[in-house]
Amino acid sequence: MGDSGFENICIIGIGTLGGFLTKSISELETTKKLIIVDFDKVEEKNLKNSIYTKKHINSFKTDSLTNIIQTTSDITIMPIRKKYIKDIIPECDLVIDCRDFIYDRSNDIDVRMYISSRYLIIDCRKNIKYKKHHEGIYLSSLTKTDLRNAAFNSSMLIYNGILYELIKQEMVQRLELDFLNNVFSKILKEEKPNIVQDEFLPKDLEFINLENNIDKIIEKNKTKDLTVYLGPRDNYTSLKTIRRNSITKTSDVINNLTSIFTIPTIYNYFIVCQKSNYIELIPETGAA
Repeated sequence: MGDSGFENICIIGIGTLGGFLTKSISELETTKKLIIVDFDKVEEKNLKNSIYTKKHINSFKTDSLTNIIQTTSDITIMPIRKKYIKDIIPECDLVIDCRDFIYDRSNDIDVRMYISSRYLIIDCRKNIKYKKHHEGIYLSSLTKTDLRNAAFNSSMLIYNGILYELIKQEMVQRLELDFLNNVFSKILKEEKPNIVQDEFLPKDLEFINLENNIDKIIEKNKTKDLTVYLGPRDNYTSLKTIRRNSITKTSDVINNLTSIFTIPTIYNYFIVCQKSNYIELIPETGAA
């Protein structure tokens, strides 16, 4: 993680998505310097879909964003209070165009990022020309939270090296802004609850996700021994071997899993991780 090599990053256009993206990039451990390019001032009409607040009205966006970032970060910021033209930017690792305008672009811009409908568009093509240059518009209602989340996802693509690969292959990709909402809406509609309680289970212990694993555990045990680890396999505190074909029903699984607790535990919940020929009982501590 964090091996993209993008330490000095330039963002062109910091009015809407660009402002949130700059702030998010400033919080990456890999970022050393930010160059921000925008010639405009903050206007009241900008407040709805931007990182700026009323106190920034009539201030240059570059000045306002610099002050916002410097309240939480000490990275180097180089503001360029000019309209972007080629060669205006000093040498840097990554140039991102977030302007709310459609312009031709050559090799000096690495990626263009913008919102279209409910999608974040990541366009890494080079030498793109348009028949008409025009101002962009939002085709759907966007909130600051939408833009902030899109900016965060974009910054993670930078951090984990994915954007580097997209740029290298000059790809165009889109990310759905409502991806998480759609995924969990489907889960809530289709999936059964993942918490199982059983009469054989001690009252002070509960296994989470057991329902998704129990049939697999029984099926796997028909052909081979299963090793159960209390804790992750590379740092376990206790283990037990379930002999081949010794569990045939739910109560057998429960009894075998609970019998591994030969030492006192402060945890009440355990996640059952079914692997190839072993099971990990990971304490649900609430900590990452």
